[in-house]
Parts: sequence; C-alpha cells; structure tokens
Amino acid sequence: MSNLVYTSNIKIKRKKGSLRHAYLPAEKEPVQFGLHGAIAKHYGVSDTIDDPHATTIDYLISAVGGCLTGTFGGALKVRKIDADNDKLTSDVIGEVELEDNVLVIKRILVKYTLLAEEKDRKTIERVHKIHKEYCAVYKSVYKAIDITSELKIETI
Repeated sequence: MSNLVYTSNIKIKRKKGSLRHAYLPAEKEPVQFGLHGAIAKHYGVSDTIDDPHATTIDYLISAVGGCLTGTFGGALKVRKIDADNDKLTSDVIGEVELEDNVLVIKRILVKYTLLAEEKDRKTIERVHKIHKEYCAVYKSVYKAIDITSELKIETI
C-alpha cells in the first residue's frame, strides 16, 4: 500500500453550455474547458462554435505529453545533457475512438525532437527507453491508454 503524499483540490464551475472553468493549484487564472471540432460535433454541437476551447480530452492528452517531456528532460539534465531553452520539444498526438457511444482516449504518441551533441546519443537513447516509468501521469493512466514515444535527435 502506498502513502498519500499529495491531495489536489480543484474547483470546477460550469459557466454556460460546455464552457467550464477549472481553478487549479498555483494558477492565478482558471483554465477553460469547452468543445471544438469533431468532439463538438459528436456531442451535437456545431463544429464551428463561436467560442471554441480545448476539451478535457485535450487537457488529459497534453498532461501525459507534458509530464513525459518534463520527465525525459529532467532525466537528461541529471546526466548533464541540456534539454532546456527549446532544445527538447514534443509533438503529442492523441487518438480518440468511440466506445459504447463515449469518446475514449485509446492511444497517445509523444514525438520528441532533441537538439544534442552526437557524443550523448547512447545516453539519450538509454534514457528514452526508461523515462516513462518515472512519469507520474504516465504511471496513472498507462493501463487504460496505449502510450508510446519516438525520439529524433538532431545533432548540434
């Protein structure tokens, strides 16, 4: 059994229609959730809505990508490989399918691009293979979502 180390307290306010505000710890302004595109269309709302916002699905996908990118970058930093100042970027692709008429995130692909020295390639590749196991968000959702990553190293 694990020990509780953190409790996240978040307030959600439903504003109008699909628009919700989430008040997150350490953020001065609320995060807005809404609808757009194919997700709006699925819920019977015009896919050209006047005030589109990222959906909760988008936020979950970005949380996975953001946590993995941070974990990978942090692991590189420990090994004295600089991944700051936009040297490490990621493109995160989430695939959502219909399951019992419910939108479900099935796959997330995180595509890293890292600007690094050739001498660090083997270390970078080794870190890439293991970094997911140290990511809090990955460890929280990987049993429900197929999460993979790819790495492209551009030498400097």
